[in-house]
Amino acid sequence: MNQKFVRIVAIVLAVIIAGGVLATAFTSVFAADAAVLAASATPDTGTDGPPVVPIVVGIVAVLLIAACVIIPKVSKK
Repeated sequence: MNQKFVRIVAIVLAVIIAGGVLATAFTSVFAADAAVLAASATPDTGTDGPPVVPIVVGIVAVLLIAACVIIPKVSKK
């Protein structure tokens, strides 16, 4: 396969992953108001805090995009 094609596909997939994580983050923020109201009626379960997995996936997607854009430019020099 052509390296340029593979790079483009990786960038497109990373952008899609980052967009999905961003959409999930927005829905979590907007749903937080309802969750706060529901949490006041239920006991504390110890699972408070931001979800870690979507944050890690988003960071990896951004790093993949940066790597696919920066590495070919640096390796040509």
